[in-house]
Amino acid sequence: MSELANQINNRRGLSLVLLLGAALGASAQGAVTSVILNDSNGGDNFLYNNGANTNFANSGLFYYDQRGAANDSARPVMQFALASLPGGAVITNVQLQYKLQQYTYINSATGNSSVTHNFSMHQMLSSWSETTSSWNERSTGNAWGAPGMLAGTDYASVAVSTIAVNASMQGTYLSWDITSLYNSWVSGASQNYGVTIQGPAGVPNSLAANGDTTDGVFRLYNSEYADDSFRPVLVITYEVPAPASLGALGAGGLILLRRRRTMAK
Repeated sequence: MSELANQINNRRGLSLVLLLGAALGASAQGAVTSVILNDSNGGDNFLYNNGANTNFANSGLFYYDQRGAANDSARPVMQFALASLPGGAVITNVQLQYKLQQYTYINSATGNSSVTHNFSMHQMLSSWSETTSSWNERSTGNAWGAPGMLAGTDYASVAVSTIAVNASMQGTYLSWDITSLYNSWVSGASQNYGVTIQGPAGVPNSLAANGDTTDGVFRLYNSEYADDSFRPVLVITYEVPAPASLGALGAGGLILLRRRRTMAK
């Protein structure tokens, strides 16, 4: 083979190696998917002590309620299907977002100013029915550990995520980071019974008029709400590894280059 032919073959081989090297060195590709939760992929309800045997799943809204005047208590529960992602996807962040419809925690003793409270997302430990759960029962004929759910039995005592909320956030989406919990569902390390929100404990029979800052309403739009733009959203950030076939392609390319060099000798 002539010297010119050798040079051409070597240059072609080098170009192939550089191309394959770039492909093999490519990092995982990041992506984000947003899933609007509705009655086909999610379910939610709120448990209300003044309707202890009533199911409120079709309300379009749910509450964490602690109104001392009527000794009202309401606790939301929600569950959703795991999203379909590309094979091999590595989930790096999951945010569960709910739009805040109303927040009325105040302290009238200080001029009706809005009081900030923490609201925590907790893993549900007991199965429950969206359409039959109530303050007294998680499903027909099956009681909660205690009316309104029992910490450590029906839901985890330790929060997955906690955010601070105040009245200025009405009309905006609140976001809880549930990455670790979601990944445990995906891996099968824990059962997907959904989550609940817990807030200030409240003071029974105490009034906001007396300066009780735990007397208030925290209300969110849920998956049954008529307008999709108000419904909860699951925002998942993930990475997709470079295709495994690139390894085989790279090996084949290097073999081809060696053969060309051998022929040139």
